[in-house]
Amino acid sequence: MILDHVLAPVERSFFFDEYWEKKHLHITRSSPDHFSDLLTIQELDAALSGYAIRTADCRFARDTRVQLGDVAGFSNNGTLNGIVDPRKALRQFDQGWTIVFQQIQRWHSPANQLCADIFDLINHNTQCNVYLTPPHSYGFGPHFDTHDVLVLQVHGRKHWKLYSNFIDLPLSDQSTTLTSIPDEKLCVELCLEQGDALYIPRGLIHDADSLDDVSAHITLGFLSYTWHDLMSNSLRKMAAKNVEFRRGLPPGFLRDEGMVALKSGLIELAEVFVSEIENSKILEQYSKNDFRDRGVTRQSPGSLTDSVLSYSISLSSVLAVNSCCPFEIREVDAETLVVESCVKRVLFPLRIRESIQYLLDNTNIVVGDIPGLDDDSKVVLGQRLVQEGVATVRQL
Repeated sequence: MILDHVLAPVERSFFFDEYWEKKHLHITRSSPDHFSDLLTIQELDAALSGYAIRTADCRFARDTRVQLGDVAGFSNNGTLNGIVDPRKALRQFDQGWTIVFQQIQRWHSPANQLCADIFDLINHNTQCNVYLTPPHSYGFGPHFDTHDVLVLQVHGRKHWKLYSNFIDLPLSDQSTTLTSIPDEKLCVELCLEQGDALYIPRGLIHDADSLDDVSAHITLGFLSYTWHDLMSNSLRKMAAKNVEFRRGLPPGFLRDEGMVALKSGLIELAEVFVSEIENSKILEQYSKNDFRDRGVTRQSPGSLTDSVLSYSISLSSVLAVNSCCPFEIREVDAETLVVESCVKRVLFPLRIRESIQYLLDNTNIVVGDIPGLDDDSKVVLGQRLVQEGVATVRQL
């Protein structure tokens, strides 16, 4: 499942031009099964009853109160300490508490693939929480998030209220508890039916309650990498190389004459900062991995199987490029090339570029057909490609 499916029938380009970081978007459909491939109640049940949910990845909410997952954890059980006890969790649910399953992209493959696909597309980290709410229940009070969210109604329906912005596009450290109830006159009310979606930009105050049936929705959280983040990290990189940014402020800088010196010093350093950017010296210090490391780790099913099979690879074995995400190949220096994807970065000698390129250019390859190497080297390369996750074994 990709972002285009999540947003349909709204075009992705239209969404980013007209709504992203600007205003909410309610996507209605007469398609209750639109998200059935992403998550079902049965899959949540299997995870909960199979002791797959950690207390650290679970919360409970009711009538603006929040409890940590520890309230439903196993106690005095050494083998299950830190795991949610399904009986306690369901008791909470029956008492009107919303169960929040946090970061399900860590263990639920469809959510993992969706978050990884979104990161590949927009290059901002994405997380996935699930909110399971009993009928006629109210979880969190009016609040705003410091990240944009896209709500996907996977079961039942939910009533939402959207108010005004508390702060436009807040930073992650600008979260706060609202001291007063938002003005109901400024409220937009809507009902999210099963299969519908709702985009809420960060800073927009909202709350929700369930109606006469159980509600389950996924919240995709977009953890945007902002210009503030880029400038802060760039300044940190520059300070590591330029001693002028590391000097202490002048003695007595809080006195009037000291404040004049501060202004002058800031202007001088800002000019150096701009000059470094214009000469591309700062941005060149970033690699794609600096940003990819912030993204969700894409699951790669079959990794253990491939690792075991790699030791039996022969000249007749058939390999294929790992389809988890696209690989790129480029030269690092006169002797080294790198094969990298959204999850891997592997170095090889430049002299075997033809052999590597042969694999990346073909759907399936026979190890014995790899060009530019003797037979023993072909097998060794095949084994390493599989062990590094670049290739997968189709046939021994």
